[in-house]
Parts: sequence; C-alpha cells; structure tokens
Amino acid sequence: MSRRGGAGQERQRDGGEQVKGQQREGRSAVEWTSLGISAAIVLSLISLVTYQQLTRGSRPPAIEVTPRLQAVRQAAGVYYVPVDIANRGDQTAEAVRVRLVHSSDGGRQQSSELEIDYLAGGATAQGTAAFRDDPATGRLEVEMLSFLDP
Repeated sequence: MSRRGGAGQERQRDGGEQVKGQQREGRSAVEWTSLGISAAIVLSLISLVTYQQLTRGSRPPAIEVTPRLQAVRQAAGVYYVPVDIANRGDQTAEAVRVRLVHSSDGGRQQSSELEIDYLAGGATAQGTAAFRDDPATGRLEVEMLSFLDP
C-alpha cells in the first residue's frame, strides 16, 4: 500500500483502488438503479401509447351541447350562460362551432356563437355565451353548426 504522491504519479487508497490516472471499471449501484428506473419509464410510455392506439374506438365525433341555466350570472346588464360542449365520439373534432339562440317572450331574438379549437374524443370543453336578456325567460335553442375532421 503505497501512499506516495507527486506530479504524474498514481496514488492508491487502502483498498487498492486507483484514484488518479485511470478510471475505475464498472458501474455503481446508484447508476444501475437510475438506468433501470429510466428504462422502466420509457417502456411504460411506449406501452401506454401502443395500448391507446390499439384500443382507440372508431366512432366519429358526436357533439353534444348543454347550457347550464342553473349557473347563469349577470354583470353589467349582460347574462352569462356557461355551456358544456362534449364529444361523445372516439375521434377528434377541430374548430367545433355551436350557436345558442335566445327568443324572449317579447319576440326578440339574440344569438351567441362559440368555437372550440380542438375537442378530443370523449372530452368536454366549457365556454360561456352572453345575452342581453335573461335566458331563464323565453326559449333557448342550441345548434351544433360545424366541425372539421383532423
């Protein structure tokens, strides 16, 4: 067990491991553990994506629009109606456009349009329609106007 040191010379520890001049061989337990965890994460992600691709349904988009009249709020003379837009199909819909038309008891009509950029299969998006008259009075109609296939 030599303990001599100096410029350009190698030293050895008591266990005989060289600390200067050569790298030690093999990986430590911590390195093997982190490699194993990383590999497990990557394989899990690959498995998840593969599973989703194989089990994905083929139903085309089916858009369902539900105004939540119980949650209407009023501010500065405007009535805000929260709206749920759901895609009951398996495939994605893009640029989903819906229109809500309110007909008051006095015969006055107002409309509000919403557009959702991207609505995945099975997903639900929320939006808000605005009207000058109280939507709780009169009649509120919902129209699904259009969407694009991605």
